Amino acid sequence: MHSFFTTRRLATAAVLLFTSTVFAAEPRPGHSPHGDAIDSGPRTKPVLMKDIGVANFPITHKNPETQRWFNQGNALLHSFWDYEAERSFRWCLKLEPENAMCYWGLARAAGDERSEAFIKEAAKRKASVTGSEVVARSGQHGGLALWHRDGVA
Repeated sequence: MHSFFTTRRLATAAVLLFTSTVFAAEPRPGHSPHGDAIDSGPRTKPVLMKDIGVANFPITHKNPETQRWFNQGNALLHSFWDYEAERSFRWCLKLEPENAMCYWGLARAAGDERSEAFIKEAAKRKASVTGSEVVARSGQHGGLALWHRDGVA
């Protein structure tokens, strides 16, 4: 009887270990493949707003819509409307998941413990930015310092 229970426990442990290994690479249902930091914050599509001012910040992009949403997010940051800015930057990320500047915008808009995670994601993609763009990294100037691709600005 003792060996039956031991064998059953080992089999159960093996099944649990196997399933946790197989499913570990997949995000949990309802969670983002972009990491835990993106799981908090606004999740609804932003609305293109009028009369919020213009804060054009040219970024490298493949989809022209990404630039439109990025500019809106940047204008909203300048108006201290961080929540709506984050929604705009999240939409940029949906359009171009590998765009470093989308993560940079999220880091600026989040302004909380998630900012560091967003900066790390931006830094992973910094090779894709042009010389005129900037990417943020944690450290100086209130947790965010800007650097050009070729050096710190």
